[in-house]
Amino acid sequence: MKNFLFFYFFFSTLFSFPTYAQKYAEILMDAETGAVLHHIDADGRRFPASLTKMMTLYIIFSKLREKKISMETPLVVPRNAPPVEPSKLGLRTGQIILIRHIILGLITKSANDAAVTVAVGLSGSVENFAKLMNVTARKLGMKNTIFYNPHGLPDSRQLTTARDMAILSRALSHHFPEYYPLFKTRVFNYKGVSHPNHNRLLGEVHGMDGIKTGYFRLAGSNLAASVIRHVNGKKRRIIAIVLGGENRFARNKRIKELIEIGFATPQQRMYSQKTTKNILYHVESSTSASMPTDEDPIADLIHPIAAKPLMEQSVWKNSPQKTKIQKVLKKQNPKKKIKGVIHCVRKRKSVGRG
Repeated sequence: MKNFLFFYFFFSTLFSFPTYAQKYAEILMDAETGAVLHHIDADGRRFPASLTKMMTLYIIFSKLREKKISMETPLVVPRNAPPVEPSKLGLRTGQIILIRHIILGLITKSANDAAVTVAVGLSGSVENFAKLMNVTARKLGMKNTIFYNPHGLPDSRQLTTARDMAILSRALSHHFPEYYPLFKTRVFNYKGVSHPNHNRLLGEVHGMDGIKTGYFRLAGSNLAASVIRHVNGKKRRIIAIVLGGENRFARNKRIKELIEIGFATPQQRMYSQKTTKNILYHVESSTSASMPTDEDPIADLIHPIAAKPLMEQSVWKNSPQKTKIQKVLKKQNPKKKIKGVIHCVRKRKSVGRG
């Protein structure tokens, strides 16, 4: 009987995670307008992992704004905080921790024990805090996200989308300009221990000032990133989200590519494969499964893809559009041979991880 129960719970847990939540998704958003510049399966539901903590932080910032708490407000660590899985600060039951330290612990160390502590401290229980998270998500327009915990540890019911994470990232920068700079904290020192930020792109990518990493095995490697740069004398912020990256190296590489795409001019938004001197360009039409028309601007058709395309596509054999686009590409890349042009339809499968 014991063996039966063991295998029952083992397999029920194993298969309780929906397979669709393991797939890759990404989105690139203009933070000023909310316009989506590029996406792959932006509304496909995924596991948020520790990107969940962005909502936890949003609620903390809201309470600070409402003067219900302050940065120096002390919270008592509850009994259910220390046992949670890492990452964590190593808090002990009954210990006192300030809101300031909880915020920095969430941003840098992605501390799960700090997440439980603030959830219980502000709402009385993790369950009540999750309800508040969901109410807040709906108010922000996050239509496909549901939260059951404040930290993002595995729960088959806790799901989000790349679009919703971009909406949340944008809301944090827009709604809380006084607190948002905390996301670029590189190292948090707490009780004699230094906790470096898990986002290793801080300081590596020009203009990056946040926002959050996330990982567990079934979720893959997640990252919400925000970069602000001066373009034509004005500040411009780009938000890039990757969910389900194969590992943090591939994820970070793709985030960097998305950021450069976001700041590029439409004519520059193309991707050249680094493994060959020839270039294979992927050109997306404005209508599903049809060739672009003469009314489609050439610049808007040039569409970057970061890896080998695994999508519905048809090769352009002979068409005026192909010749026209090849001339544009040749002019912009005079030293490289144009290998070919592929017409990609909007309905597409995953482009691979990273």
